[in-house]
Formats: sequence, structure tokens, C-alpha cells
Amino acid sequence: MKQVKQVLTPPILGGRPRKTVRIGLVLDLREEEGLGWGRVATEYTRRTGDFISKQTCKRRYYEGRSRDDQD
Repeated sequence: MKQVKQVLTPPILGGRPRKTVRIGLVLDLREEEGLGWGRVATEYTRRTGDFISKQTCKRRYYEGRSRDDQD
């Protein structure tokens, strides 16, 4: 019988690649300027030229806050 050589490949991850966001800017817009999520997203897009949704703003804001709490 013929032997088959097993090749291990990394698993294929589904979904979109994660968007790179300047978390410091999101934190400043939310905390220092007191903007809501929609306005944070609009202002982020205006300042950086890179579109970001309000849901992404919210998610990254809480990720950034939890990182600050761990440090």
C-alpha cells in the first residue's frame, strides 16, 4: 500500500481582516471631547481620512480602556 505524507497547514481563519484604528484618537474623542459614537466615527473619518463605523469605534474604545486598566 502507498503511504501518504501528511502536510500540516495552518488553519484558515474566516471573516474580514481586523481594521487598524488609532485607539488613542478614539479615546480622546470620546473622553476629552465628549462625543457620542456616531460623532466619534464621523470625526475620526474627517481627521484620518479612513472610514470607521460607530460599532468599531465602540468596540475599540472598550478594548483600549480595558488595556489601560491592565497596565
